[in-house]
Amino acid sequence: MDKFEQYKLAIENDVLVAKSQVLYYPFEKKVDLEFPLIIKPLISAEGVKADISVVESQNDLQTELIKFKKLDYKSVIIQEFIDFDYECDMSGFSFDRQISVSGYIQKKRIWPLKKGSLTYGIVRKIDKFENQIKKITDILKELNYSGLFDIEFFVKGDKIYLNEIIFR
Repeated sequence: MDKFEQYKLAIENDVLVAKSQVLYYPFEKKVDLEFPLIIKPLISAEGVKADISVVESQNDLQTELIKFKKLDYKSVIIQEFIDFDYECDMSGFSFDRQISVSGYIQKKRIWPLKKGSLTYGIVRKIDKFENQIKKITDILKELNYSGLFDIEFFVKGDKIYLNEIIFR
């Protein structure tokens, strides 16, 4: 569930993903990414969506890092903000290195906007992004993962960016 480990796996497998950097408490390392940025808990299971923030400047970033310190986070991930056209969620299962995914949900309404949960969506076939999705599911095979999963990705034009693999 470590988002930076997923980032490294994505890079190694030629999967598009937002440029990312991890900061550990006391969050004093310089950030080498361009604004706007999104800041969130490194381990999704240790945080809540309400703590995810988009920052536009160095001052905004410092304010958010102070908030994360007060909330007792020990690590955060900072990523380039992808101004995506829409977000998708794909569910499936993996067993004995076989992956089953029947489609994905194109999120039509998300709240809070650009960082929240699905409130309405449309089911789509995976054929539009089949080659890109295969690269993502190949990561699950590489990990020899067995079980249920969700994969969140962003669509920008004809490209998809992996956001997160959620192991159930």
